Amino acid sequence: MAEIDRSQSVTFVWNYPNWGGAQIAFLSIVRNAPPGWHFRILLPWEASSEIVGFFESYNVEIAFLNSAYDSRASVGLMAKLRRQWRRVRSEAEIYIYCRRNLSPNSVVHISLAPWQSWIVLYLLSRRFRTTATVHNSIPAGNPAWREAIWGWRLNFLLKHRRFQLFAANLDAVNGLRRYVNESLWDKITLTRDSINPVEIQGVLDAQFDRDARLAGNDIPRDRFIVLCVGQFIDRKGRWVFLDAARRALASDSSLYFVWVGPELPGGPDLERIAEYGLDGSFKFVLSSTLGARRQDILEFFRVADLFVLASFLEGLPISIIEAMALGIPTVSTNINGIPEAIIDEETGILVEPGDATALSQAMIRLRSDDVLRNRISTECRKFAVKNFDERVSASIVFDRYLNGG
Repeated sequence: MAEIDRSQSVTFVWNYPNWGGAQIAFLSIVRNAPPGWHFRILLPWEASSEIVGFFESYNVEIAFLNSAYDSRASVGLMAKLRRQWRRVRSEAEIYIYCRRNLSPNSVVHISLAPWQSWIVLYLLSRRFRTTATVHNSIPAGNPAWREAIWGWRLNFLLKHRRFQLFAANLDAVNGLRRYVNESLWDKITLTRDSINPVEIQGVLDAQFDRDARLAGNDIPRDRFIVLCVGQFIDRKGRWVFLDAARRALASDSSLYFVWVGPELPGGPDLERIAEYGLDGSFKFVLSSTLGARRQDILEFFRVADLFVLASFLEGLPISIIEAMALGIPTVSTNINGIPEAIIDEETGILVEPGDATALSQAMIRLRSDDVLRNRISTECRKFAVKNFDERVSASIVFDRYLNGG
């Protein structure tokens, strides 16, 4: 076996068990790598076998952390302290693993918030070429003292030769630049979360039996399918989505709502779901049941007549770009990076976050207006394929790996 050039070795790292757009972006880098690059991922052992399988299909080396950070909000002082301790412990384990197993010329590409996890990023950047990707802009409305601390941390990190930041959308870029000295702006690079146009075209060209896919998941075949894909969490606007579904069904009983996610809702969530009275018109589908390949999930998108995401906080969700590239009209919220893809009334429809009435009205409008729905379907597909090509983003990434940090 040929000796691996460790200057062309990349280790992708995250310390939380759930997965989403950050991991799909890592996959796109692997898929578009020039010859000679070696990849591994370092992730918590309790991470979903689904995302592990996606990486294994590209022969990526796998390593596991014993500790994981629970990114969900905590209630109570002790819960918050335990949460922070888990974060610190997982970050210490990341550094120890990298120091023991990686050569100094390796690239460490990590999904951590630099304004929070600045110590481990500093330590890593002293030994490795270290890149952190930011998918969401820094939360607004913080006390001035906290903003000052975050700004100091970002500037401190960016002054180090081996550290650089990627931002997955323009909103994230602009959010970072609020804190960063102008002299350091060249250390921040826009590397858009994007889609694989070849894969998308393959999904569209493949034989597809919509009725069979619906029947196989116990979804009625004669309904107008409204799809959402993502974690079933508050940040994704889950209760606004269900409230809008209830309102829309009162006007049009032909609608049927499907949420695809990596983890089934628990008992309290199931009780609250039942309160919306959507029996017979809502189904949660576990993403791992759709197939072992990432392409299987994309193929399931094709059952949808409409894609909806009611998020309160986002970067630019890859699920939106995928839906658009597949020609599925999309409704989402006017926040963060989403308007970079959804141009209101042109490539989709935007509503304000938390407005279940406006969301339900947008659903009904697209259900009843075939001309509008078909026009948006055409325009959103063209826009997504033209502006969110992962090959372009990957080219920028590899250039920065070699010539950036």
